[in-house]
Parts: sequence; structure tokens; C-alpha cells
Amino acid sequence: LYDPRAYNRSLWLCLLLSAVISFFLNVSQFLVTKHTSAVTLQVLGNIKVVMLIALSVAIFKNEVSSQSITGVALSLSGVALYNAENRRRRG
Repeated sequence: LYDPRAYNRSLWLCLLLSAVISFFLNVSQFLVTKHTSAVTLQVLGNIKVVMLIALSVAIFKNEVSSQSITGVALSLSGVALYNAENRRRRG
């Protein structure tokens, strides 16, 4: 019944930090959706995945399959098309 790991301060600090970061992530997603659109939020999510893959390769020297490279290229192409269409509609 007594678990000394449950009273580890660094564990609770990490848990609190995770909760605070998650809160601000949700607030930022709400604000992005409020000021732009849900589609923009999805496009940003795709960009985030591409950046995570690039960081993974740069930092951890992970190998990337040709399928992943194709997916990244398609994602970036979709982002470019979305931005071009937004500019065309505004301009």
C-alpha cells in the first residue's frame, strides 16, 4: 500500500510540467482554429510531423524509408498547394 515511488518529487514535477504544456498546447490549438480554420490546424499538424521526421534524422541519425520520403513530399506538396490557394483567394 505504501509505494515510495509515488512520492518522488521529480515524478510529480514531470507530471505537472506535462499537464501545463498540454494545457497551453490546447489553448494554442483553439486560438489557431479561432483565427484561421480547422483545415489550417490540420495543415500545421502535417508540417509538425514532417519536422519531427527531419529532427529525428538530424539528431538520432534514423534511417528514412522511401515510403516515408514519399509521404513527406506529398505532405509538403499539399501544404504548398493549400498556401497557394489561400493566397489566390486573398489576392
